[in-house]
Amino acid sequence: MPSVTSVPDFVEYNLPRMLGDGVDYVDLMSNVAGLTNFDDWISRWMDSASVHEKIAMEAEASGLRITAGEFYWKASLYNHYAQFMEWHNQSKKDEAVRRKVRNYNKGAPLFSPPSERIEIPFDDSVLPGFLRLPSGMKKPPLVLLIGGLESTKEEFYSFENLCQRRGLATFAFDGPGQGEVYYKLKARPDFESATSAVIDYLQSRSDSVDVSRIGVIGRSLGGYYSPRSAAHDNRIKACVAWAVIYDFSTWDKMSAGLKDGWAYVSGRKSWDEARDYFRSFTLKGSADKISCPIYILQGELDDICPAEQAHWLANEVKGPVKLDIVAGGTHCAHNLGHLYRPKMADWLATTLRA
Repeated sequence: MPSVTSVPDFVEYNLPRMLGDGVDYVDLMSNVAGLTNFDDWISRWMDSASVHEKIAMEAEASGLRITAGEFYWKASLYNHYAQFMEWHNQSKKDEAVRRKVRNYNKGAPLFSPPSERIEIPFDDSVLPGFLRLPSGMKKPPLVLLIGGLESTKEEFYSFENLCQRRGLATFAFDGPGQGEVYYKLKARPDFESATSAVIDYLQSRSDSVDVSRIGVIGRSLGGYYSPRSAAHDNRIKACVAWAVIYDFSTWDKMSAGLKDGWAYVSGRKSWDEARDYFRSFTLKGSADKISCPIYILQGELDDICPAEQAHWLANEVKGPVKLDIVAGGTHCAHNLGHLYRPKMADWLATTLRA
């Protein structure tokens, strides 16, 4: 956990994001009650995940598939937030990630609609992801969901549901430096190579989805990955940058916790090594290749993705741009997510003609 902030400040900052992703408010308050430092953060959230996992197992044994799926997902989400921003206790983080993946894998076939785990070969490893098809739809358009520094495929379930209700199929995946892929593939500036490998595979599923209507949305660092993907693969017909990281020119202003995270996902041993590596992460030379419609959502007060970087991207793309600088919005406008997550899903559905 980051040492530069108190538990109450950390919770206050991240509470809207956690609620938006599906954490129950009562569980959140219970899990952080009485915490004065981060020493017990992981154990509190892991214990809470175990409670939900037990309920899921009992429901599954009783044939209650919907309940089982929902509680396996909730257990996975709590495992995710157990290891959230934990960069230094590797063994505990690894165990939380392992249990997060296990619980989601158990729940996915029980979701409504169900979610299919797929592993796509990539660079002597695989890109794991989950394909969900909206009920009753024949060959729907498809949205690729890309996480960021600490957002992974398992964290997109709530946003998937917004897409599903609007007739959009979804494929959420872990790319280099993310989730369970981190252990074999570190973060790389040309993330579009992973996205294109995913699209290559999904074209073989053209009986299930309409591969002529593919969109992509990326959150936080994913707001670098999704524009890069749209710039270098013209099979993408709609792009959402859910907070833009145009480049890492603001490195010196970033918090210690973020610098630890960048070093972690890139496999670098120090902040200096990570800073030098992330200089290669830039949309310069790629932004002007984006010709598909793009929706840029940026919080006015975002302290990780400065609003000025959203303007840089918007000014360089060649296609239609919708630029939404959210007044009073924090990182990814998470504090106003209940208003803006549906807007992004609506824009994708409209642009892809769902």
